[in-house]
Amino acid sequence: MPNPIRYLLGRLRGAVGNRRRAPRYDARLSFSVSIVDEEAGSENTRPPQTLVGRTRNLSDTGFALVVPSLWLGTNKLNDGNSTLRLMLDLPTGTAEIHIVPVRSHQLGEKDMDSGYLIGAKITHVSDDARARLTKFLRSLRSPR
Repeated sequence: MPNPIRYLLGRLRGAVGNRRRAPRYDARLSFSVSIVDEEAGSENTRPPQTLVGRTRNLSDTGFALVVPSLWLGTNKLNDGNSTLRLMLDLPTGTAEIHIVPVRSHQLGEKDMDSGYLIGAKITHVSDDARARLTKFLRSLRSPR
């Protein structure tokens, strides 16, 4: 599906209703993201390529991420078959969270941010990182 159609469908979903199960909280947190390579062995492997961005909003189940590009080397971040490793900078330290992109679109001139927006759902997080994320979310004022 071409990006303009995805963009319009995303906007239409927002107008029709919010289907999210968990409340979203506006928060601008820095992160780095890389693609999880489950086939790579531990011997003689180079560190993964990373891309730096920031969150637009977050919840217990997912994130809206703003990145300057959808490309990380020769791979696309929004490939639905990719698992991404998100290193989220929480006030209590960095939390490693595995996510899967569910939608993306290029941000327009009317958006506050520039680049691309990726909507992603959490697929794996350690108990410690989950507790710190939940504590941070509860410290925020109110969901959007």
